[in-house]
Amino acid sequence: MEHTYTTPPSILQAQETDFYFCRLPSRPKFVARSDSSTRPWLPLREPWPDCHEFTNIGHHEGLVSFWLNSSKREELVNLLDSRSVHFTSIDPVKVIEPRRDIWSDPVTTHRAMAIAVKPDTLSREDGAQVVSECKALLKRHGIDDVEFVIREAECFSGVGPKFQETAELTNVAVDLRITISSTLGTAISATNAPDAAGTRGFYVASEDDPPKLYFLTCRHVVFPSSSTVEENLEYEYPVKAGSLEMCIGVIQPPTGTLQCVKEGGLKKIKQLEDNVASYQRQAAALEGKRWQKKLKETTRWELEDHQKKLEAFKKELDALDAWSDESDRVIGHVVYSPPITTCGSTPSDHGSNDNKFILDVCVCELDPSKLDAGNFLGNVVDLGGDGREYTLVRLIGRHKLKRNINHDEMRLLKLEGFTPIDEMVNPTTPDVADGNDYLRVGKRGGATGLTFGKANNLPSLRTHEFSSSNGTAPTMKFRALEWGVFPPEPEPWGPRFREDFSAGGDSGATVFDVENRIVGMLTGGSGTRDYVDIAYMMPGESIVDEISRRWKKVNLNVLRG
Repeated sequence: MEHTYTTPPSILQAQETDFYFCRLPSRPKFVARSDSSTRPWLPLREPWPDCHEFTNIGHHEGLVSFWLNSSKREELVNLLDSRSVHFTSIDPVKVIEPRRDIWSDPVTTHRAMAIAVKPDTLSREDGAQVVSECKALLKRHGIDDVEFVIREAECFSGVGPKFQETAELTNVAVDLRITISSTLGTAISATNAPDAAGTRGFYVASEDDPPKLYFLTCRHVVFPSSSTVEENLEYEYPVKAGSLEMCIGVIQPPTGTLQCVKEGGLKKIKQLEDNVASYQRQAAALEGKRWQKKLKETTRWELEDHQKKLEAFKKELDALDAWSDESDRVIGHVVYSPPITTCGSTPSDHGSNDNKFILDVCVCELDPSKLDAGNFLGNVVDLGGDGREYTLVRLIGRHKLKRNINHDEMRLLKLEGFTPIDEMVNPTTPDVADGNDYLRVGKRGGATGLTFGKANNLPSLRTHEFSSSNGTAPTMKFRALEWGVFPPEPEPWGPRFREDFSAGGDSGATVFDVENRIVGMLTGGSGTRDYVDIAYMMPGESIVDEISRRWKKVNLNVLRG
């Protein structure tokens, strides 16, 4: 295959490889960029180096036509394969340029295809040649304003291999209840792999009469060994009529998660008890001081408020004790899971019918004895008590707050329908009218709780590899599309670093948009297991379509009957 060669970019300086992307959570080692000659690296200056970040690509018609056409996209893949580039993902992004003054300096960006490669597999010299050839390929397709960058990063599934200590619990008592509720985003594990933690995803119902209720999660949460060729097989329960094989139960919450939540609740109770005692002492000291009327009223209000919170936390903590027996926390069992593979083709208006998204899903039947009309609300996300109005700002933006929507009215978000792929590529939500070119999304996950982010305008291409557990089967490799999600830029008054959108243990979490639709389900990320640069999800509509095609017809009408 012939390639068009262009003048190679300059080879990166050692300092640039360490600091160019030091603002990304994983601080990846940088290998090459196609604009190193036209955008020269500035030497390290205090207090911050010239470090860059990723955000959503925005709408670019030329890149849409190229990237969503599988035959054109394959040209880039073939070029990388011919140069023995062991890439783990290709992500369409905007690179955010550094700002000296985040208050006054405008945000400047440039578009790039970010190629992640396995560590220590590509030199800076070879990387410079690769990005030059990739840039030339896009130019042949009429795209000359998109650069290429190469960094070292692994892709991984977002399952938590072991439970971690909880962070300080700062939410009000309602967040203790979420752990043992039917709302979306609670931590789960499977009886066959209790040390692997994931998240319960959205509900679907069968079209049987009467319908059965199921919930979804990622296959790798329930079958962590699916990364091997021998174990990545279709599962259906019962395997055959009369089979005595034990079913695989789903535990909510896992034992480690329950213990962490309890410890966090006890810390909060101790903090509230100390605050109550402090306000009681302050109130006693103010007795008889008539000139301190305003201070006395404020102290009395604070004392009553903290006493109410204290009682609420104690009540919720007592409720958690009823879930101590693990057998009482088995909420259902696995009934079907296809192998990790690609979905069927997704219709597209961009000249291709072969855009294969990842399929990493497990269908679990819910134990009907766990439900009643009072505790099951359908596909609902509980925003919890953290931040109140600030939570809504991060979710829906200020344009909806102007309509007098308050936190109490919106704490329980009912999700209905799916976000179409075409709208993810070219968003039409009110955010766009406000000058934004992305779909604002949120999720509640078993590991990181409630977070918000920006869905990319184009999917990423991720490499999946399956090794042989005993060395007898050949290694299997395929590539599939997954949708990237970026954390939002930090507020000028907040920390300089962006909060992570997800972490290990969030696999299976439902991602939703500003219009309360299901966007997809989290599958993993790019970076490291501890620090995620880009989170990945599979589109929700393709999941349901593929389950209906492979197993039985299901839909989102979970409250009928």
